[in-house]
Amino acid sequence: LFESVIYGKFTSAKYIDAILDFSGCDAGFGYGGSVVLRWQGLTRWKFMYYLEGYRTERSFKYPARDGRDLLLRQVDYEVKGALTTGLVFSDFNKNASMTQSLFYLLNSSEACSKTGSLQQLLEWNQVDLNGDRNPDLQAIVKSGVYLRRGATPKAPCDGQLFTGPSRNYTLEYTFDGAQFMPTKATREMITELLKDNPNFLGPID
Repeated sequence: LFESVIYGKFTSAKYIDAILDFSGCDAGFGYGGSVVLRWQGLTRWKFMYYLEGYRTERSFKYPARDGRDLLLRQVDYEVKGALTTGLVFSDFNKNASMTQSLFYLLNSSEACSKTGSLQQLLEWNQVDLNGDRNPDLQAIVKSGVYLRRGATPKAPCDGQLFTGPSRNYTLEYTFDGAQFMPTKATREMITELLKDNPNFLGPID
């Protein structure tokens, strides 16, 4: 069974589509994927395509200039204990290809490294930042670093984590119907964030 469904005009401004999010459909890694359907006639849905590994359970629709809907979604993937979290913007007129990555965060606390990054996406929401009655984006990011003490070469995951001071950063991006742009205050905040923890990945401009 699917985990969630999103309705919108993703593939064309003329049609209603449904994006069904499934877990465990990907035979390779078990990450799941999404099925894109288009409403045909009065009684049936037409299968458009399947997106392997593309999860949509945490996402927001944004209106494009041509009358379609674009999708901003949260992505999470873990490799050897290092968890990467990001916000990615997709265009379904191009088979959901990524049109813009806003940022990526790294939490390496489970990767058994002596030092590392503690970054977390606390929340993200649609807000109207510029009063144009269209949704923009506000995200709250927590960022810090850690030091692991007591670990040995034979047991690198042992020991205790000591965390340094962490800070919450409120990042805001305006949306113009095609792409997101960080506000001036956000560009300044990202510069400060990078000084504290260089593992933040994302365009400043």
